[in-house]
Amino acid sequence: MWRSILAFCFTVVVALLEQAQAQPEPEIKPPASQGPAPARAPIAYFDFASDSRITPTRVRELAEKYKKNVMIGADSGNSDSKATMAAAKSAGVFRHIYLEGPGGVTGNRGIAPDELARMKAGARYAGIDTSNADWKKKWNESGWKVYTRHQIKDLYADYDSYEIDNLYNGIGESGRALLAFLKEQQAWAKANGIKATILLKNVESGQWPLIVKAVKSGELSRDGLTDFCISEEDFDAREKRQQAAAAASIGIQQLDSPSTYSYAARGEYRVGR
Repeated sequence: MWRSILAFCFTVVVALLEQAQAQPEPEIKPPASQGPAPARAPIAYFDFASDSRITPTRVRELAEKYKKNVMIGADSGNSDSKATMAAAKSAGVFRHIYLEGPGGVTGNRGIAPDELARMKAGARYAGIDTSNADWKKKWNESGWKVYTRHQIKDLYADYDSYEIDNLYNGIGESGRALLAFLKEQQAWAKANGIKATILLKNVESGQWPLIVKAVKSGELSRDGLTDFCISEEDFDAREKRQQAAAAASIGIQQLDSPSTYSYAARGEYRVGR
């Protein structure tokens, strides 16, 4: 009898082994990415200058070299860049615009007279009486945001990217304040059908972790951020490396501007290379 039991057990074990071998191995899927990249292919090259050094000829050369996957930028306060940006539009490349935001000093030179005039014009658009002594206070509190959003929505509606300078005068300097503004700005853009992305400028290494965390959690849309960010000359080499590493962790290429008096940045997208 025990032989019959052993034979039965052996038959069951063999059947189970054959069944296991017939089963396909389960598919092992890689973990979800912890560093979201934009849904589209990154822009290959970025070229921005606050002066008129980017000529229409250079725009056409870059468009040909990078098969139109290039972004050309200009300063909204520089009327001499109109030919360059017209060439960019004609070439079918991406376009970026620098906006002064609340405005502010340039290096140790104070506020330039022409920038102050633009601030006053923006304040008047926002309904602020610039003949009053406290006009600048009201401008920094809310007026700059009204005018800047008018620029984004109406004056540069067909642009693909924008940056807002001097944010510290409007929202303060903390990382939390910056993140709150970026979330607010993305919500405003979505509500108003704005497709342009925002380019981050001079984000310090102490501010980046909050932004990176928000992007990775989905709290902040990576698709709403430009593929490039800019860091000016004020930061030392170690700080710049930390900034660049944080930016790269969410698929953003940092570029350096060598001088705040001649603000410009250019370079290829090299994240992951």
